[in-house]
Amino acid sequence: MEPTAGNDRISRTWNPAEHGENTSPAPNCNSGTPRGDKGLRIVVADDHDALRKHVCRLLTEAPDLEIVGQAANGQKAIALARELMPDVVLMDVNMPHVDGIEATRQIVRDHPAVRVVAMSADWNKRTVTGMLDAGASGWVSKTGVFDTLVEAIRTVTAGKHHICPEVLSVLENQGSP
Repeated sequence: MEPTAGNDRISRTWNPAEHGENTSPAPNCNSGTPRGDKGLRIVVADDHDALRKHVCRLLTEAPDLEIVGQAANGQKAIALARELMPDVVLMDVNMPHVDGIEATRQIVRDHPAVRVVAMSADWNKRTVTGMLDAGASGWVSKTGVFDTLVEAIRTVTAGKHHICPEVLSVLENQGSP
């Protein structure tokens, strides 16, 4: 893992090569869907309206990011990924209808070019490994989401994994009881 500077804190970029994972960058998602002028296309999936809207406002401040869709449940996130072919889906883990783990599994299976970044305050080992096993490329804690969110999006679209420090410590201690 290599440390990367992020705002006023140090976060770590997960190096998938250290763990035998695919390191190829995310291919462009040109599926006939018109691309935006701003660059990276983002779908934000979270069942809490206020948080989802706040994340969208934050991301619109970055000149190279464009919010193309919002979903209040996993089922809608799957549909938007299919319809819009975003570069990244920011995925809450605990959502109604279809949870974030299953939604991630389906999105990554059906659209391998779409990267998923988990957003959650629940980062116990089972949840973290569930999302990563489902194909998430990154994880940001909702307790610090605004410090590292843009960095995480840019990192996963460059073909790397981004794991926030809290979750990284869970992964590094997987062998512990």
